[in-house]
Amino acid sequence: MICKVCGTNNEDYLEYCKKCSAPLHGSDNADNGAEAPASPRSFVRSPVWAKPEFNANTISENDIPADFLNGKAEETVQPAQPVQPVQPVQQPRQSAVQSGPVCPKCGARLIEGQRFCNSCGARIGDAVSAAAVSAASSAWSGSYSTPQQPSKSGIKYADPIDDRMFSYDYTETDDRRSKRAGGNKKAAPAQRPVSRTAPRASAPRKSQPSRRRRSSLNIKLLAMILGGILLLGAIVFGVIKLVSGGIGSGKSSVTGEAKIEETTTASGDKAYNITVYAKKKSIVRFEGGSIVKEEPISGKSVTFGIPEQLWIPSEPVDPDELTADGYLAVTPNITVINKKGESEPVTFANPILISIPTIDMTVTSPNTENFSVSSPIVEVAGVVQDTTAGIYVNDEAVPVDETGSFTYTYTITEAGTTTLNIEARKNGYAINRKTFTVDYNTAGGGTTAPTGGGTTAATTPAKVGDAKSIYYANTDGINVRANAVDTSDVLGQLGGGDKVYVISADSNGWYKIAYNNTTAYVSGKYLTKVSDIASYTTTNATVNTDNLNARLSPSTSGTAMMQLANGTAVAFVKDMGSGWSMIEYNGKILFVSQQYITKN
Repeated sequence: MICKVCGTNNEDYLEYCKKCSAPLHGSDNADNGAEAPASPRSFVRSPVWAKPEFNANTISENDIPADFLNGKAEETVQPAQPVQPVQPVQQPRQSAVQSGPVCPKCGARLIEGQRFCNSCGARIGDAVSAAAVSAASSAWSGSYSTPQQPSKSGIKYADPIDDRMFSYDYTETDDRRSKRAGGNKKAAPAQRPVSRTAPRASAPRKSQPSRRRRSSLNIKLLAMILGGILLLGAIVFGVIKLVSGGIGSGKSSVTGEAKIEETTTASGDKAYNITVYAKKKSIVRFEGGSIVKEEPISGKSVTFGIPEQLWIPSEPVDPDELTADGYLAVTPNITVINKKGESEPVTFANPILISIPTIDMTVTSPNTENFSVSSPIVEVAGVVQDTTAGIYVNDEAVPVDETGSFTYTYTITEAGTTTLNIEARKNGYAINRKTFTVDYNTAGGGTTAPTGGGTTAATTPAKVGDAKSIYYANTDGINVRANAVDTSDVLGQLGGGDKVYVISADSNGWYKIAYNNTTAYVSGKYLTKVSDIASYTTTNATVNTDNLNARLSPSTSGTAMMQLANGTAVAFVKDMGSGWSMIEYNGKILFVSQQYITKN
């Protein structure tokens, strides 16, 4: 009997539902031959038979229910015969009337080939043929009757219950969902035609893949797409690395912006603390001049203490290299070396500004920035505050006396406009440069002979004691003439560096000199003043190196007139600045590197 509350199949002898305990023999569950109520479930359960509580070997016929055989027990029940497996029957859900083969005695539904009725136990014969079954089925109509299991009987079951007799349609999901959503509202199920000749077995559904199979295919497709994206990303990353420095190039070893803080040394001199942030096990290298420092990173950073003096230039600084405020911008040379040995320079947001002093120099002649001359001779004069500084006129060295005064005669080589640069130079200082523009115009005539001059040699004897100043020949092969004109007789020549005693300077650019116990004249452009006679002093010195070059000017570009051997005695005149010294040797005024002479 089917429970009307939960739809469970129950044995006829039960009074209450074995699942929900609802009464089975009330008015609602009475088996009056009417249509069996449709199960509220979406499929029909396979009957579950309760185990009998009796032993078939000891039970009597009185214990068998009177209606078990429907009053027809005249036939001897034969033992159950094996039946051929049957295909599952596709049952329509919630069908009120079923059609198919039935038992000719009790009207219960049969399956083709069944030998015994599951309801009454009657023997069907050799088998129910398709024609006989069809004929018997045509006169039957009613509700589906579940085979009933006798509770008390001395017979065996006619046919085993096979779950394949029941078909569950899992494709009608929409009907099940509509039932859940509609609650007690029951929609009329669609009728499926059932063959009256034979039960229709449920065929395997091959029209479309199951939901699980579709889900598996979607997952595989998604995995392939993700794999392709990852592969493309790896290719792009590799290309970027190759362009930027190779696959082996790692990330930056510098972990933060370097800091620069002003401080002082133990002696009170200005210094800087430079802090560099880098990865652990990296090495930070500082290079400044001849100093190299390396510090490993054991924490997050390393700090270098660098005195400002380290960045002071060892050469004069051109003013064009300075900022508008007169500072020298210096960027520390620091690199970080990672574990692979790769170097990475450390960048700084702002450079270190080093104050570079400028030498105080005053030029008294010329006294205007732009002027014209009719003579190629230009007189240069002035004073420099630092007597150790060097004075240069268009890169030609000018002697400076102990008071810082300097006098020089510059000769213009070509007519036209000439730029005259007068510079004070010293190592570690900015060059003090004064610039003048000179227009040399020859239209007004050339040099003129001094008053009372002639073309013959002077006969008045001259002594060195008559000289007022000391000069030297700044070039080699200077003509010494009898009078102050370039057409006068040549009395001899001066070699480069020769010491010259000047008596006076004429206005036309010629200097009167004491020469071989007489007076003579030399063009002033070929002479450079050393000092006045009264202030000219020397100190004994000795050369301390081999093959020391003695030059015409205090520069490595100056002409080397001779080489002095180690231990040569010379007369030290004065320091010229920039590491050069003026000396006197064998009647010549020359220049040598000051580090290669020792004063006695």
